[in-house]
Amino acid sequence: MNKKIVFFVFDPSPRIERRIEAFIDAGFDVDVYGYKYDVVNVEYCNSPKYKYNVLATIPHAVSYKERVKGLSLIKKVVRQYDKNNTIFYFFSLNVAAIAPFLSIKYVYEESDMLFDRFGKKMLRNGVIAYNKYVIKKSAVTVMTSEGFAQFYYGNKRPNNIEFVLNKVNRKCLQLPKVEKREFDVSHIRFGFAGNIRYEATLSLASIIARLYPQHEFHFFGNTESLTNEQKAVLSSYPNIFNHGLFKNPHDLPMIYASMDFCVCNYDITGINPRYAEPNKLYEALFFDTPIIVSPQTFIGKKVKEQKVGFEIDSYDEKLVKEAIESIDEKMYMDLRSNIKNISKESLVADNSALLNRVKTL
Repeated sequence: MNKKIVFFVFDPSPRIERRIEAFIDAGFDVDVYGYKYDVVNVEYCNSPKYKYNVLATIPHAVSYKERVKGLSLIKKVVRQYDKNNTIFYFFSLNVAAIAPFLSIKYVYEESDMLFDRFGKKMLRNGVIAYNKYVIKKSAVTVMTSEGFAQFYYGNKRPNNIEFVLNKVNRKCLQLPKVEKREFDVSHIRFGFAGNIRYEATLSLASIIARLYPQHEFHFFGNTESLTNEQKAVLSSYPNIFNHGLFKNPHDLPMIYASMDFCVCNYDITGINPRYAEPNKLYEALFFDTPIIVSPQTFIGKKVKEQKVGFEIDSYDEKLVKEAIESIDEKMYMDLRSNIKNISKESLVADNSALLNRVKTL
């Protein structure tokens, strides 16, 4: 096979890097274009498998007006390729917005519903309508949550949508196992692993730390998004621990073995967190850890259906208290038992359906 596929990236991430590598490993001839932020010491391609061609260097807090200007650069790149023998792949609406006007066959991947960032309802609704137009015109639209399609289309989604959920890296199957700590209901360890930025997570941590000094809350990950005030609040509790950055997936067995409960409470004032399927769900299940999530969310519905955790309103101290005090050894072991009945293979990222679909375009 020697099919050409050209990727356009707005904000590089390890998830995007893994997706591109999957196409390379499947035999596609790949070119990658994207933007570079004017931030020092930031790598834009850690993969030895492809070159990241920089379209332009832009400020990290780039305005939407500047983003629209940047779309003209994508148009210039597209002109360099034979449209009849090339598939173009756009990560996020930031770059896919121009795709319907280029007379090309394209794949659109939506991992976050970006319209959620617009405060004005009319503008937000306009972006939603246009996003559905980009989906309609695409050969394939990739969604990382079934909840996204449910939001847009209810139970009648179009046939060009392909789900590739945020499951764990296949490398996790080869990682050495780490024995999980013995559960002690008088000394419960709650944990969060990832980019620490949601107020709901911080609220839950501070309430648990204040009401239950015998329990612990552990953070693993990046704290750059936190304000100095938020950092000060967390550091004021002796039973809140911040372990800093970790290697994913190498450190995940150790991290989850040290937790009794994985916390995945995100702010639900926005639409995106209510319909997303964070990778925390699949990480927690893969590493046999019951999960705590926010109520009124798509992920909460899945957690309740599978009986692998429970919901907590992070901002309601009374409800937090009721939830924490309802935890006993039987409840915990029942949750663990339900998790163990889930196949590990079903929790591992699988691009095969997407790859096969793109091969037929």
